[in-house]
Order: sequence, then structure tokens, then C-alpha cells
Amino acid sequence: MKLLLSLLAVTFLCSGWEIFQNQFLGGDFETRNETGYGVGAFTVGASAVATLQEGALCLKLKPGKTSAQPFTILRCKQFPGGTHYLVKAKIRGKGKVSFGFACQFDLEGCGKKEGLWKQSIMLSQEWNHISYDFDFSTIPLDRPLFLVRLLTEGTELFIDDLEILAKWDDAIKISASPGTLLVPQGETLPEQTYNVYPLNAKGQFLWSDTFRESRVFPAETIAGKACFTLPEPPKPGLHRLILTIGGFSLPKDVLVLSQNEISSLKNAAAKSSLKGNVLVLGDSLSDYSRGHNWVDIIQGLLGEKVRFYNLACGGDHCPKLAQRLTSKRAYYRDEMYEDIWSRKYDNVIIFVGQNDTVSFEKDKYAKPQVAIGNVKSSFKTIIDEISKHTNAPITIFSGISTPQEINDKNKATFHYRFGIPAFVEDYNRTVKQICAERGLSYLDIYTPFSALENKASYFRPDGVHLSTAGHLHLSKIVLEQMK
Repeated sequence: MKLLLSLLAVTFLCSGWEIFQNQFLGGDFETRNETGYGVGAFTVGASAVATLQEGALCLKLKPGKTSAQPFTILRCKQFPGGTHYLVKAKIRGKGKVSFGFACQFDLEGCGKKEGLWKQSIMLSQEWNHISYDFDFSTIPLDRPLFLVRLLTEGTELFIDDLEILAKWDDAIKISASPGTLLVPQGETLPEQTYNVYPLNAKGQFLWSDTFRESRVFPAETIAGKACFTLPEPPKPGLHRLILTIGGFSLPKDVLVLSQNEISSLKNAAAKSSLKGNVLVLGDSLSDYSRGHNWVDIIQGLLGEKVRFYNLACGGDHCPKLAQRLTSKRAYYRDEMYEDIWSRKYDNVIIFVGQNDTVSFEKDKYAKPQVAIGNVKSSFKTIIDEISKHTNAPITIFSGISTPQEINDKNKATFHYRFGIPAFVEDYNRTVKQICAERGLSYLDIYTPFSALENKASYFRPDGVHLSTAGHLHLSKIVLEQMK
């Protein structure tokens, strides 16, 4: 058994793991944010209220105006499907609760969600240990939410020493070619080959059609190779293939596109000068949709010519990126940076700006989150720190142009506004000037995204994060323009 996530109560206070209330579930919460800047408060409903009990070093939850919907204890960026997870914690309080997972299967942010719930339990004032096994052996989950339902009026739940453990066989090793696989519409899926150890291990393949319906196929390993073929051409859209053996799993995302779309991307890839090890530092525009985002699409197109190391973390802006590179403090997902300089890089890409230029209702949308002076000083720190460790050329992407109509509509609900053109354009001018002064490359993605018709289709419904179409478009821009 492997410890996947250990969320002791003290970690909530010190190491930056998020206590997260997703808009899908509703609810209020207050917690320290991941950068340690103080208390952050978000209100998107009234189903629950959570506070960190600093003296007791535990999390306290109580119902809000209604307890009909569950409260999210932990949102995970990505869990591998095809395995079992063991959830352990200490709990006490009063009233009745139940624990479970809600599973997100569609990376566009609007797909199927299902729940796996355990039987409800009555709380007492004494600390009690809980231990639940969740079986995802046939579920191609991607972004599960660990939840608790507060089932009775007046319920109060204290939770401590939360652990989520993945159960797998340490001896199993699985590898395959990285990157997204592009398949022309109407054609059969090329045989997919995985390298497996032990050489005769048995398992199963999970094939999900656009992450909504999944099928299970037996996986036989012969001489260290496990091969998968699909009996019929896959439907257009996004799919995921997972090989799981002994609780260990490896996903492969597949995009079925028109022949014209694939030909256009392959032509751009054939002319691209990208090669070698490429370090990507960024925010959710490079972090979300892992498996089929712009980084993975280019990786799949260029194959062995290039190897991306994508360290992007959702929520990052340039001051936080500067802190990650220079500080030994613990940050949200700081483990991604642990061995950042353990390899040689041939290119470095920096793509932030989305969170730098967001504005908030409390400021009357009059200024961006990160002032231009802070952008300048942060990039100086970032560039200086990178240059201490590598001579690889650095390319900084501009901020992106987002659909105005969606962001204008969403600000009434979320009380923030992404992509105000004046703020993004000011950021872009600053970054372009920095690149000119430091002899770096500047890649303008703002202009081509500004020119798009039906721009909303290139973004998820939130108007902030790229849809599959958006990642495909960005992939082509990078392949054609990055030198």
C-alpha cells in the first residue's frame, strides 16, 4: 500500500493543501490560502461552513442555511482510475454524517458526475477512527471530490488526520509513449502497446467514450507487452484508455478529429524547431486537462523529438512562481518543484498572466490582482533564478484573450472578472518589454485568440480555462511560432 495523500490537520495550516468548496457543490468556507497570505473567504452557496480550529489543529464543519448538498473536504487535481483508495480519519461531533466521492469524468468541466457514498454514521463527542475503501477499479475517474454530507439539523463535525491511500502492487511497472494520441475520424484506433513488468502480469483496460461511458477489456501481458485494440472506430471527441494492473494504472488520452484538423497540426509539427527537454512553468491553462492539453498534444505530435516537463500549477501568477523558484517554504503542490533542476533543459516556457490580470468586485474591478510593478520585479526574480541553473533559451507567452460575454456574466456569481482587455494588454506590453531587455523570446497568443470567431467554444463554460478546441488551437500557435 502506498501513501498517496496525507492530510494531517497541521498540514492544512502549514503546507498549503486546499480546503476547497467547488461551485458545483455550493457552500461557504474560510481557510488560509495556499500562499500563506492570510485568510481567504469564498461564498458560492449556503450548504456548509468550515473553519480551521487553530488551537485544536482540526477542521470543523457545520451546516449553513441548508445541508442538502455535500461539503467538499478535498478536491484532487487528478487521480488515476482503475484502483482502490482507502480513506482514514479521526472524527467527532454531533449529528449524522456520511462520506463519499463525487467523480468528474469529463475534462471540459461540464460532464458526468457520479457519487460513491458510504453508510451514514452518528457522531459522538469522543474521537473515533473511520476507514473506508472506495473501489474505482472499473471507473475512469479524473478529478474526484472527497465529500461529507451533514445530514441532520445542528450537525457539527470535527475531522482530523485525514489520509487518502492508494492500494497498488509495488512490483508493477507500466510505461508507454507520452502525449495525446490523435486519430482521424472514421479510422480504427492504432494498436496501443504498453511495456509491463512483471512480464506475464494480468490486468484490464478501461476505455471511456468521451469519459461518459466506460468498457472493460482483459489485459494479457506477453513478453512484457500489453496491447489494446478497439473493435470499432472510436467516436469523434475525447476518450481515455487506462491500463490497470495490480492497482497501478496508466492513462492515455485519445482525440478523434477530422482528417483536416490532424493534417494541419501535423504540418505545423513537421516545421517546428522544438526539441529536447522542455520545462513548462505556468498556471491552470497548462495544468488543467492533463493528458490532452496543449502540452500533451504537442508531445504526442513531436514524439521522441521532445520531452516536456510540465510543472504548471493552477492558480499560479508570476509572484507565486517567483516564490516557488526561490523559497524553501511549503506551497500548494510544492512537490512538483522538488527535482526541477535535476535534468538539463533545452527550452524553458513561462505561461502565466491569467491570474495576474484577474480583478475583484471588492476593488470595483478597477485594478488587476498583480500590479505591473510586481509583475516586473517577479519576472526579474524568475529569470535570474532560472539563469542560475540553465542556459536554455526562455520563451514567455503573452496573456490570453478570453470570451468577454462569459466573464461579464460570471462576475455576478463569482465576484471576480478574468480577462479584462486593458489589464491583459498592459500585462502583455510589460512582458514583451522584459523579453526585449533580457534577450528572451516573446510569444503572442493574445492576438490570434482575439481574432477567433465564436471564441466561447475555445473555452470551458467558465470562460477562463481552455476547452479541447482551445488547447488544439494553442498547440498549433506554439508549433508554428515558437522558435
